[in-house]
Amino acid sequence: MFTAMGSAAEGVDSSSSAPGDLSPSSPTPAPAPTSDGSTPAVKAPRPPKEKKAPKQAPPPRIIQVAKPKKERVKDKEDEGPYSTTIRLPVTEFSMRANAVVREPQIQAFWAENRVYESLLETNPGEPYTLHDGPPYANGDLHIGHALNKVLKDFINRYQLMNGRKARFVPGWDTHGLPIELKVLQALPEAERRGLGPLELRQKAAAYALKTVEAQREQFKRQLRVFRHPLDVLDAQAMSHPTPGTGVWADWSAPYITLQPSYEAAQLGVFGKMYLNGHIYRGRKPVHWSPSSRTALAEAELEYPEGHVSQSIYVALPITGAAAQTPPALASELLGASLAIWTTTPWTIPANLAVAINADLEYCLVEATGEVGASWQRRRLVVARDLVASLAETLGVALTQLGDAFKGAVLEGVTYSHPLYTRTSPVVIGGDYITTETGPPPSNMLQGRLQRAWGVPITLFVNRTTGQYLVDPEVNRRIVAAVREQGVDAWSEEAAQDLLGADYTLADYERVTDILDFFRIFQSLQRYVVQDLSNFYLDVSKDRLYTRAADDPSRRACQTVLDATLRALLAALAPLAPHTAEDAWMALPYPVQSKSVFSAGWKAPEAQWSTLPAEEVRLWSAVAEIRDAVNVVLEKARVGKMIGSSLEASVEVHVGDEGVRQGLLRLDGSGSHADEMRYLFMASQVHLLSDPASTLLAPYHDALTPTSAPASGGISIGVSRASGSKCARCWNYSLTLGTGSSAHPELCERCAPVITRMGFVLPEVTVAKVAEAVAVAV
Repeated sequence: MFTAMGSAAEGVDSSSSAPGDLSPSSPTPAPAPTSDGSTPAVKAPRPPKEKKAPKQAPPPRIIQVAKPKKERVKDKEDEGPYSTTIRLPVTEFSMRANAVVREPQIQAFWAENRVYESLLETNPGEPYTLHDGPPYANGDLHIGHALNKVLKDFINRYQLMNGRKARFVPGWDTHGLPIELKVLQALPEAERRGLGPLELRQKAAAYALKTVEAQREQFKRQLRVFRHPLDVLDAQAMSHPTPGTGVWADWSAPYITLQPSYEAAQLGVFGKMYLNGHIYRGRKPVHWSPSSRTALAEAELEYPEGHVSQSIYVALPITGAAAQTPPALASELLGASLAIWTTTPWTIPANLAVAINADLEYCLVEATGEVGASWQRRRLVVARDLVASLAETLGVALTQLGDAFKGAVLEGVTYSHPLYTRTSPVVIGGDYITTETGPPPSNMLQGRLQRAWGVPITLFVNRTTGQYLVDPEVNRRIVAAVREQGVDAWSEEAAQDLLGADYTLADYERVTDILDFFRIFQSLQRYVVQDLSNFYLDVSKDRLYTRAADDPSRRACQTVLDATLRALLAALAPLAPHTAEDAWMALPYPVQSKSVFSAGWKAPEAQWSTLPAEEVRLWSAVAEIRDAVNVVLEKARVGKMIGSSLEASVEVHVGDEGVRQGLLRLDGSGSHADEMRYLFMASQVHLLSDPASTLLAPYHDALTPTSAPASGGISIGVSRASGSKCARCWNYSLTLGTGSSAHPELCERCAPVITRMGFVLPEVTVAKVAEAVAVAV
């Protein structure tokens, strides 16, 4: 990607491929002249190439990379006499990542130059400290640890490049069951049973500190994570020794929860919370591990694969009627029970209420027959539609007593807990209470599609001051909108409605940066592939390769490429720091900053962000036209009329008069920077006033305004280009040889460039050219 962007405003050569319509090829070594023709020194040092080691079986690859097409080996005569005058790209940036070698070298460069430390010391912005949510010190690292640290590194590097004194403080949780288990599992059974609390704490502390040291080194050196959002994890990848993560952190000064200072701070906070009335003592269900002989937190529970929890039916004795309960029904309810069904039987001890649907119909039934006679309470309150299925499930006859009634009359009825001496109320629930039998426990959460980043941070920030908007009324509108529409309500389209009349989007923007790492990468990739590679770099090849080194159009292109590359590297650096730094080191011109991170974010030139609306519309239309031209050119290739697009003459008609005038300005601007034939990569382009004229071409096509709205409809015709092929740029010209008698095979553009360069054809070549011209005449 960056080979094509390696030029700069200082005048160093760079582009992406061979001239004209050639497929991209390997860079041809050539001098990279500056504006005065001299060759600049490459300031950023590169390590010497290592000798090739004996060929070994490579480790499993993580990224699926398409194999490059084999290129035809060209003879010297095929290259042509002017091939050495083409300014092909020259770069030290390797087309292969070679991460096993390069990443340790880049990390060493960061360490030797104290890049992270220098940014902490010299950045002008406010301090930004990110404390690690600590991993357990209970074993070697795995991919979960890696993902955790790299996501935090994204944030840390982003803040550093924004000029803040960003500091990531790693930490380790050295308390808790996971460490106890590791210690106990390593002891013989007899020693384990005789181990006292003090000895266990001592052994656990020693084990934890040893693991902290091991994990710290693994974070720094041994574990390489896949920072690229599209990288695919190979199942065996973690078994191969690879470079470190490159995560920037204060590895020498982490916080560790067993440190006395940390423990004392915890107790101090606990004391303050207690004095402020935030701590109370109560009861709650606690999970107990018989094998570990200790209580378990919710996060420490592990369910065996294939585990199914049994659902249960429970009869809850009714103890009192509600005020709105009809008197006749109230007397019948006394002595009856509420019949409930749950797929989570372990929640029964904590039960504090029963929820009913106010609009469903319920009824009072009585169990009869042999089974029913054995029940202590034979009357049950159940949903009317479930009487038959319940009777079948329980194997008992159920007879309805009296008329059915709405669930609303049960609100406030009390019942006694089946296990404890306490009463609880019946409450009105929601639409989730239905008469459909529920799914098995393993499927209870299906259909609820929870996203890791699904709930946005619903804040507005002032575009000028960076301060967050604190307004209860705005927050009320946001909450109301999300309650009605879900989190989709937090959209750019609805932002002004959420802000209300007192604020405008000109002053405030939504907070999205914390949640949008993957979107950032997608935007970068789309920009590089569609806007740069498929369009700008493609149409820029001709002037970058064939124009004079100081040609204004070529220099303008280099200026754009330099600004684009710097912006891309800044955006990429937090996500792929090694790649971004490697590309920065390969810049073929002097730079003020040793590191891409020291360079930070460079604001674009003000005039670049003020493109008039009509210009934006014109270039949207150009993109449509170019796509349409490429379709017809491909038809001409398939029909064997042309090979390269430079062998074609293109005729264009657009329905929108404003777009037509814009194309005429491009063609007649005289700048030679964006003439239409370079935009469409054809030797000749003609703008027609009559769409029917395109039908006269051997190959043609048309798009309606519906499929090409920006241009108001397009008609394209493609014919064979007129004239002869230039031996240097491969464009076809009607005035070949008129630019210089010494170079009769060159077009009117290339001849002056060659003359200025002082290039002289070898005598044998001159003779061949003269002979060819004579034969042609």
